[in-house]
Amino acid sequence: MKLTMRLCLLLLCSSMFFSQAQLVNAETLGEQREWVISSLMEVINGEVTREEAELYLAEEEANILSTGEKKGFRSYGIDGKHSTAHSMTVSDYLNRYFEENTTEAEREKIYPFAVEFDKLPKNMRFYHVDNTEREFADFDVTIEGNKISMYYCYWGPNRSRQNATYIEGYAEVNETKELAVKESNGQDERLVHINSRIITEPLRDWQYIIYFFYNNQGGISLLKWDNHNQPEVFEEYATLETREELEALAAKERGASTIVPGDLTESNWSVPEDWRMLSSRRGDIPPVTWELLSTQLDELVIEPVFPQDGLVTGYVNPLYNIVVTMTQTMNDEVLSVIEATPNDEGYFSIDADAAVGRVPTITILNEQGQQVYEAELPIVQYQPTALEYESGYLTLERYFLGQSYIEGYTYPFAEVNIMQLDGYASTGIPPITADSNGYFYADVKAHPNNLTTNVVTVSHPETLEPITVSPYPWTQAELDNANW
Repeated sequence: MKLTMRLCLLLLCSSMFFSQAQLVNAETLGEQREWVISSLMEVINGEVTREEAELYLAEEEANILSTGEKKGFRSYGIDGKHSTAHSMTVSDYLNRYFEENTTEAEREKIYPFAVEFDKLPKNMRFYHVDNTEREFADFDVTIEGNKISMYYCYWGPNRSRQNATYIEGYAEVNETKELAVKESNGQDERLVHINSRIITEPLRDWQYIIYFFYNNQGGISLLKWDNHNQPEVFEEYATLETREELEALAAKERGASTIVPGDLTESNWSVPEDWRMLSSRRGDIPPVTWELLSTQLDELVIEPVFPQDGLVTGYVNPLYNIVVTMTQTMNDEVLSVIEATPNDEGYFSIDADAAVGRVPTITILNEQGQQVYEAELPIVQYQPTALEYESGYLTLERYFLGQSYIEGYTYPFAEVNIMQLDGYASTGIPPITADSNGYFYADVKAHPNNLTTNVVTVSHPETLEPITVSPYPWTQAELDNANW
């Protein structure tokens, strides 16, 4: 009886998963559209007819073609009847619909004020427009592909530096906004038009949107919006260099990077094809998850850092040197500097004692001692597992970033415990009792990134041993691009 029940549950979960996989991997845009309409018709409460679903989707298609507005996925759905998963399918489809139904020339007309980040240097500094001393930057910005990271500096009396906040996000273009900006005299203001922005990952309950635009002095400016300070008139921060000077510097950087001896692009060494399986740290973590948590997969690999073991590991060119600097986040105190070299295959492992509050910065140097990579590594608060426990007694539905619920299947009437991991503290919610089919559903904290998650546990019905699944919270982009 137990085996039959478990098989039924697994078949049900598999059918739900494959229906979503068909949506994501639809061969044509038309096929994906049909799956989105079917998804919109499947609601928990109430009813959505095909006509209503088609009308809603047609209106969203017309809006994105005319304005270029790419909404946050939570904004999609009909009258609150749809889940986060439904909203993500609509968002994914509309983004693809926009790309396939517009030319580059049309997109330039829709986004006439877009900043071309790919033509800018990797590092830029922005100063408040009324800061004439220019001794310290207010924003230190780093561009790596589509990812933009920055240190936002706070200043005390007499321009004394008090603190710096690290934030990061991904560059995007969206519908044109008209925002009011203070002039440098502090009295007047002007209107600027903006297409470019980054929406940063939230810092606890604090999230920033950074807008970029070409200013009237020929340079580049940014404006800062945050969810605790929503100004009607924005403070402006600008580069000292003009756009032409920045683009010339970027062109010089790109030209130099191809002739640096020992640079990653010049080396014959490459990351081992099966590095995901070779890693001695992967354990039971699924290869796809291990890949998504790692960074720089094309030219080097830096594997995720878990506080449970504190290790910094990965693959680099065997001729390179690795330096890991450990810093106390509360006061920026350097705790240790550890140097290491990889083995003949390029693998390195450094016991850095990394943990929340003790963050590693990794620097990679080539044979000439030139820096080829540097990054502050995030600490992943848990070791994720597959969505199904090997016993078959606990299976979760796919879990996405920003999703405020978690659901799955276990044995009938089991008590399900859910622990929320959110960085410095872990909290539990009241236990959930599965129904007669083993299905359970719980409202949980929506995590903004994949560094934290919700851990689900039930007791084995016979041995009472804990059965735990720690899901990896996926982004839709990761699900689309996962190497299965």
